[in-house]
Amino acid sequence: MITLILRWLPSEIVDQAVLEVRALRHKPKLEDISFTLRRGEVLGIAGLLGAGRSELLKAIVGLETYEQGEIVINGEKITRPDYGDMLKRGIGYTPENRKEAGIIPWLGVDENTVLTNRQKISANGVLQWSTIRRLTEEVMQRMTVKAASSETPIGTLSGGNQQKVVIGRWVYAASQILLLDEPTRGVDIEAKQQIYRIVRELAAEGKSVVFISSEVEELPLVCDRILLLQHGTFSQEFHSPVNVDELMSAILSVH
Repeated sequence: MITLILRWLPSEIVDQAVLEVRALRHKPKLEDISFTLRRGEVLGIAGLLGAGRSELLKAIVGLETYEQGEIVINGEKITRPDYGDMLKRGIGYTPENRKEAGIIPWLGVDENTVLTNRQKISANGVLQWSTIRRLTEEVMQRMTVKAASSETPIGTLSGGNQQKVVIGRWVYAASQILLLDEPTRGVDIEAKQQIYRIVRELAAEGKSVVFISSEVEELPLVCDRILLLQHGTFSQEFHSPVNVDELMSAILSVH
């Protein structure tokens, strides 16, 4: 049980939709999904394991194909999302299993940081290593990543430091929308608090975050609003401050 009291930077949520999902169906788990994410908002998605939360994020970024519905980014309808295109549109995504899909363990922190945005640090097709290391060190400092150097293989870092690098990758890429799937799974309490702080700082800067977690008690700590995914659709909505017992009861209820 997390007992810390988090004092985060208040975000100024602007009534401006940056991401809209409308009547999305992605069988077998998602039947009718609609929601709006606003600028500066941290939106939590709660639900039992297997409810389809991870599948929803994968469908949004184009890693899985949905049968019907539409996605709107900053007012523009996207017919069929493509992962590369969604990254260019300012969406960052951290997968549920960072070890299998989030990092390349034998590469350094620096190479893992710039994986998705190499055009920033190349000239005429040649990687500029001095620029890579400078930018990586800036990200490491902001994300409080503990490593001997920016060249340290990421696989040798603790789970918390690995996850901060994965999130920092999107800070480096200047992503405006972050989809975080279980960002605190397998990390210690100190690293969790640092990740909460980072997420709230990003929201205070006007970035928008979707935050999925199976640790129910942490959602009210970091989220402005929480949607409950049950039976393929969002059944309830909770606004901050959220009572953890109430949220847990709703998750476990069967309709």
